[in-house]
Amino acid sequence: MTGAAPLELDVPEAGAAQHRALTAGQLAALLSADHLVELRPAPSGLWKITGRRRVGVVRVGAGADAVVLNLLPKLPVSNVLFLLSYATKPDMWRQEVVTTEVERGLAPALADAYARIVHHALADGVLHGYRETADNLPTLRGRIDVPAQIRACGLPLPVAVRFDDFTPDTAENRIVAGALNRLMPLPALAPATRSALRHLTARLDGVTALKPGAPLPAWTPNRLNTRYLHALRMAELILAEQSPDLRSGSGAQLPGIAIDLETVFEAFLAAALNQAARTRGLRCTAQDTHHRLDAARRIAIRPDVTLYRDAQPSTVLDAKYKASDRKPGHREDLYQITSYCTALGLPTGHLVYAHGPATPLTHRIGPHGTAITIHGIDLTRPPAQILAATDDIMQHAVVQISRTPATRVQT
Repeated sequence: MTGAAPLELDVPEAGAAQHRALTAGQLAALLSADHLVELRPAPSGLWKITGRRRVGVVRVGAGADAVVLNLLPKLPVSNVLFLLSYATKPDMWRQEVVTTEVERGLAPALADAYARIVHHALADGVLHGYRETADNLPTLRGRIDVPAQIRACGLPLPVAVRFDDFTPDTAENRIVAGALNRLMPLPALAPATRSALRHLTARLDGVTALKPGAPLPAWTPNRLNTRYLHALRMAELILAEQSPDLRSGSGAQLPGIAIDLETVFEAFLAAALNQAARTRGLRCTAQDTHHRLDAARRIAIRPDVTLYRDAQPSTVLDAKYKASDRKPGHREDLYQITSYCTALGLPTGHLVYAHGPATPLTHRIGPHGTAITIHGIDLTRPPAQILAATDDIMQHAVVQISRTPATRVQT
């Protein structure tokens, strides 16, 4: 006798809610995934289920109480892929974003696009690196591990040694392989896509599997892993739910994939604004961590994007993956960006919304008239128009800072 099919819920990332009757087990399963969906009681014993700006497909719970969440984007799938690809490597998106799987949904399209990206990364071979290994061998290799040999009571064999092993088991390959393994079991993948994922996984033979829930291994961009950068950045987004704060309440790893579109929008905007700044001889940095709100430098602030001119902060921009007219969040956003401007002594700041005014709207704040400008980007438009909109935002910011010099900078 086969078990009952899991309850399938189509949940938009935001906006319209599902009203469903749930068993106690299904309710517990969904409550364990409260980072994915929000639950509230509704009339007639139903539950109101709304999305939390994540997209993908995730299975929660087990047995008869299992629930499959189809987290649906409000954007076209091709636009989600564009944002993901541009955010991870701006100069590669045109090559990799086109996929034959778009019509099947986000998860199959993402799997197909990622397979293409990894294929490109491995085109010149699998990255290897040196790793120190300790072992007991019948022959001498490398150098003798004297303390370990002494603990062996002085026996001549085996020899306790340490040596540098040239291996594919690097942090970079573990992350890339981890994302391949995460995508492989997803439903509705085309046979060609699943076959490509298996082939790429086989090429990474000898790479240690990532432990569920463990932090991703640390890696640093360098000349050797340059060809891996796009795959690594994409893999980090795919594997983001592995972080401890995004595991289920029981500590078990959630099967499936869920992409946080707030994080994607922030990363995309930082990349696009930096490209626009470079054409003007300026530079942007994302998520600077060295700025402080207070004079004693105890309270850290981290603007999404800081624009620098002559090595000094000129303005800050914060990404908001929501509509600009939502209250009271709109006021809280103004408080946040104003605090950044006050701390850094900046006369201007910018809030960039995924849905906002067609033309920039500027608020004058406080006795010094700090100019906070509200911008909107229509993410449903074609990629070229989205990039043109970010360029317009950069142009607006540059014109403003050229007219209003900063009064004080605290970094």
